Amino acid sequence: MDTLVSLDRLLEITGYKTAGDLERSLTSQGIRLFRGKGGIRWTTMELINAAGGLRSDNQQQDPPKYGADTFSV
Repeated sequence: MDTLVSLDRLLEITGYKTAGDLERSLTSQGIRLFRGKGGIRWTTMELINAAGGLRSDNQQQDPPKYGADTFSV
């Protein structure tokens, strides 16, 4: 599954006309964008979902539990 979301797709989804307006809106909502060669912007579905409070199945697992005797000082 391709989780990358391209600039063109982001513009289509949001209705913004310019990359600058799109970037300001998404970053203000906590969505991280990356810039590739030539300034091309993109993000991932995971980063979009994380900004909305959603996590992938891998991230929803409880962290491992360690007993008191696991670590020594």
